[in-house]
This record gives sequence, structure tokens and C-alpha cells, in this order.
Amino acid sequence: RIHRRPPCLILVMQQPQTAQSLDIPATYDALRRENLALRDALARLSSDDGTPSPCDHSAGASTDSAGASHSTDYVRECLRESPFAYEVVCAAATLVAVVVVAISWRHLRSLRRAPISPRQQLYISIGWMPIVFALSALLTILTPRAFLLWQLLQKQYEAFALSCFGSLLFLLLAITALAEERTSVADSRLQAAVEPTFLGNGVLALLNQDGPGKHFATPPLLCLCRPCWPRFRLGPLHLVLISYLLFQFVLGTPVLAIVGMWGYISLDAASAHALRAACLALKQLSTLLALWGLFALYQASHDPLRHWNTTKKFVSLKAVLVLELVQEHLIAFLLDAGSYGPGDGLDGATLDACRHGQLVE
Repeated sequence: RIHRRPPCLILVMQQPQTAQSLDIPATYDALRRENLALRDALARLSSDDGTPSPCDHSAGASTDSAGASHSTDYVRECLRESPFAYEVVCAAATLVAVVVVAISWRHLRSLRRAPISPRQQLYISIGWMPIVFALSALLTILTPRAFLLWQLLQKQYEAFALSCFGSLLFLLLAITALAEERTSVADSRLQAAVEPTFLGNGVLALLNQDGPGKHFATPPLLCLCRPCWPRFRLGPLHLVLISYLLFQFVLGTPVLAIVGMWGYISLDAASAHALRAACLALKQLSTLLALWGLFALYQASHDPLRHWNTTKKFVSLKAVLVLELVQEHLIAFLLDAGSYGPGDGLDGATLDACRHGQLVE
């Protein structure tokens, strides 16, 4: 009855009464109460199937506050189901986020006190990466519906930071090559008379100062081929290849993340999971290629750039990429090895979604 007749028409569905027995105020109050009761019932039924109420004029306002109400319901449900676990997780995540932000902010303040230069700007851009990852991870725990949005932000900034690190290595090579070229001429009067050479030649001479090497026989792709890998000198095309390996990661990472998000919004569950699996495979391949190029550049520039402490910078950035490659497989393993099953509150579809990194309500 409620779905067939909107409660707005309840006034015309009453039995007619005679003029002698008609009590207008009492009848009006009774009809008004029944109208309100049916309106509330229709609103509850409409909220169950996701359709708006035909007489609900505040649908827009309820839609605008859906995100806030979802977050409140999520927190309330977690506190009701397992309050201790949720409080421990939130406390640990908040503590880690605060520590990371405090350390990174102190580092950024020290970088801003340095003289303004392209090297300073690259350092600052990379220094924001821990803050972005810490805050986005904390917000994902508090608002799981926005998981794909925060994941997209992480992917984009990860690609941006990796691009900045590659640019930083090339910049440090150029600075070192230029400094060695200037120190090769002791007399300042001769320095002005010497014709400047192409900076790229100085960078290549710096990379090849130890002679031919087994370049590109590096992790994570061709490290096993190192015993039979030929020795050669790095040339301009090799540096261009390294730059292309970095550029494909910078371009492909946000594109694949956007495609995966579009699949969850527009496609059915099975197609979305298949599309996400394909995007994840392409993302892992892109990450392996980028790591391969950076390992090759790091190996060639390790000795010339030793005084810049590039090893610590390289390890701190690559650890994030390596952990990202294994984290989803680790989560899937923990779910499979845990006690969760169809009888423990998680059905098969939910477990499959968690294995693919999707947080469902």
C-alpha cells in the first residue's frame, strides 16, 4: 500500500463521513498523524532500497550529508562490534601519523632554510611524500568509503616523487661534472679562455670513469644475467632509455589508478575485479621497469656521487615501492590464513574484495 500510494494522497483515501458526525478538528489531527506515520514508513523503506521518497523534499540535503553520516555509522558500528580492536588500530595509526608528520615537517623546515635552487625544490618535493602517505593512510582507516580516492592520491604522488628523484640524480651528475671540469683548470685566467664543452659529455665521462661496465644487469629484472652480460660504456641513448623508463611510470601510475576507480564506479563487481587485476598487473610491470632504470642509474653513478649520500636516498625511496608491490599479496595471505570465513561475518564476496584492496561497507 505504501509503495502504490504516496502518503501525500492519504487525505483522499478516507471513508466519507456524514455531516452530523463530522468532527473537523479531530478528523484533521487523526489524518495528519496517519499521514506523518506513513511518510516515515515510506522514508524508511526508500532508504533500504536506495530510492528517494516521492514526497521527501529534503532529498538533496540528505544526499549532501551522506558522507558524514556514513563515517559516523562506520565508527559507531566498529565500536559496537569490536571496540578494543578499533581503538587500538585508530590509536596506533594516529600515533604513527603524528610521528611521521613531525619528523618530516622538521626535515622540510631544514630544507627551506637552504639557499633557493632547483636541488632544494626537488628535495622539498620528495620530502612531502611521507606526510602525504601518512595522512592518506590515516584518513582511509577513518573513512573507508574514500579508499580509492586516497589510493589515487598516493599513486600520483608516488609517481611524482620518483620522477623528482630521477631528476635529482641527473642534476647531481651535472653539478659534479661541472665542478670537475672547473677544477681541471687550475688557473682562473685559463678557465675563462677554455671553450665550454657540452655538459652531457661531462656527465657521460663521469659515468664511464671506471671504464666499460655491466650496465642494466641490475635488479629486479636482469640481475641473474650479470655473469654473461657484456661490458660497454654508457652513451646518450642509454640515458634516454633510463629517462623513458621513469617517464612511463610517472604517466602510467595515475592513469591505471583512474581506470581502476572508473571500473568500480561504472562496471559490475566481476568486471571491476577483472579490470583491477589487469591494472594491478600493469602497475607492477611499470614499477619493475622504473626500478630497473633507477637501479641502472644508481649503479653507474654510485662512485661519482658518493659524497652526496645517494645510497640512503635510494634505499628510503625504493623501500616504499617494494613494500607496495608485496602489500596486497600480504593482505590476501593474512586473510586466507586468518579465521575469517562465511560464518565469521565476512562472506566470499567481501573476502575477495579485501584481497583486491577494495574496502566495502
